[in-house]
Amino acid sequence: MKYKIIEPLHYQQIQAQYHVNSLLAKVIESRHYDEKTLKDMMNPRLIYHDFSLFEEADMTLERIHEAIEQQEKICVYGDYDCDGILATVILVQAFWNWELKWDIIFPIVLMMAMV
Repeated sequence: MKYKIIEPLHYQQIQAQYHVNSLLAKVIESRHYDEKTLKDMMNPRLIYHDFSLFEEADMTLERIHEAIEQQEKICVYGDYDCDGILATVILVQAFWNWELKWDIIFPIVLMMAMV
């Protein structure tokens, strides 16, 4: 198997212009991104999804407001995959910032190997 060695020539310009480390600058150069793609990649932004599309959104928000008014502890059931953990942490962080009482539960999944 032959390997192609890529010698980045302009990575230092990319590094200075976009304030990225040398490894990322070399990857960017090797991918030959156009200016628009680079600007889009370097522009940090959050993508919000429309929460109202969630079928039970109103009921969920009403229950959270009720728990806050009644000073109840809020239990967050998280999922153990990467987006579930992230979503759980974001929600708990919001509750923590609002100084609410909360608890987290992650389901225990038993995996059995079939032999």
